[in-house]
Amino acid sequence: MPMPFSVVPAIRQRWVPCLSQIRSAASTRGDFATTSLSGRDRLDPGKKKRAFREDCARVWGNLWDYNKTKFKENHLPISVTCQRHGAFWLKPRDHIQRREGCPKCGILSLPGTLQESAAAVFASGSAPRPSLGQHLLRSREIANQIAEVAIPDDEEGMTVAEVGVGGGALTEALLERPGCKRVIGFEVDDEMVKKALRKGSLLDRRGAIERRLPESARSCNRQEWSRELEGISSRCIVFKGDFLTTSAVPGDCEVATGNVPYRISSALVTRLLCQQPPLKRIVLLVQNEFARKLLAKTGSLKYGRVSALAGAICSSRDFALPGRISPEVFAPPPRVDSAVVCLRPRGELICRHSGELVSPRALDRLLRMLLGEKVKGPSRGLGIEAALSEQLEQSPAALPHSWRVAISRVPGLDPGRPAVSMEPEDFVTLTAELCRLGFEGVGDGRAPRAPGEDPPFRGQLMS
Repeated sequence: MPMPFSVVPAIRQRWVPCLSQIRSAASTRGDFATTSLSGRDRLDPGKKKRAFREDCARVWGNLWDYNKTKFKENHLPISVTCQRHGAFWLKPRDHIQRREGCPKCGILSLPGTLQESAAAVFASGSAPRPSLGQHLLRSREIANQIAEVAIPDDEEGMTVAEVGVGGGALTEALLERPGCKRVIGFEVDDEMVKKALRKGSLLDRRGAIERRLPESARSCNRQEWSRELEGISSRCIVFKGDFLTTSAVPGDCEVATGNVPYRISSALVTRLLCQQPPLKRIVLLVQNEFARKLLAKTGSLKYGRVSALAGAICSSRDFALPGRISPEVFAPPPRVDSAVVCLRPRGELICRHSGELVSPRALDRLLRMLLGEKVKGPSRGLGIEAALSEQLEQSPAALPHSWRVAISRVPGLDPGRPAVSMEPEDFVTLTAELCRLGFEGVGDGRAPRAPGEDPPFRGQLMS
């Protein structure tokens, strides 16, 4: 039976935007195994097959046999042959991005031999601890490039907060910059601090000193933090302790940088973006997949809470270095590629509609309710009003009683519109209207921990 002509415009109006979003998401680098392709090249079967073979050779060398491998799509399993255990099946994305090989070979199948990994560890002068997610940056070239982005040549007297001193490679590169006044580092691993500042080391020759993270850092603001540094003349201070237990960075710091493990990337970026007064620049070395999430645009498949928060607070956000960072520049090498991102927060977060100042913590609290990690599956496609109603069933005191009035005050905002399709400015306006009714921010979702308390995962930033 032919479709009525009157129904066609309605179907087109509903599905054409969805198809455009799917095409946009398909063209985003990092979603597929063949990350060396971009744009329309991702739709060419021949180019995808060649790029897949090239990626396999780049990552795995001649470790596996691909003669019987038939690559079609990145989500369809392929057969790869191991010389010791025969054929095994896995998805191309897991094989390239997650560095998964023969399941029977286990860790011995990771790129790089045991001798190469051991040489990298001894060259760094310290042994990373797997429980902390440590991957030491051992490339002097990458460290210098990050330092150049953090402290450009035309800036002077800059104080930098480095989260995760590790072996001190990035710290040393920062101190060599002409515009660097001081580096204030944070390191959770006491043994790593001792080795990084041992007698005769690069940081020791720079006059670096270590201090225990003060208890007052758990609750003080940026200005109060600066008083802890009074009377210290050293250009490099390393505080021993978990940075995520602090409430703020020292007030003198204008730039924040570090090498971030994936499992705490979101918490750290949120903490740095919500600083008051805001930082001038945030330069971070993160997992490539998280970098795509951080820089994702509205409507893309990777768009989420951290994307909207960065888009609302930052005047600009982009990749600081072109291309991906290979796992070979770390010791031990991770199983994923990395990337360097640069975020530039605005001076103040102001609602364009009302001209009022908006608290970044209040904005983050609203985003956690609409785009948080717990909002998955069908809940991600709910309208704003339905999503907030669902949150109120779990926490009745989460919003003011007249929260629906705040939604009606946002110009052009449909209560049935999904949060994933909202622009960052829409979230800022909605937050401002909710704050008028008594809505407040309550931190960044991570309660400060006691110095002796062991969290479920003590992943910390390393360089």
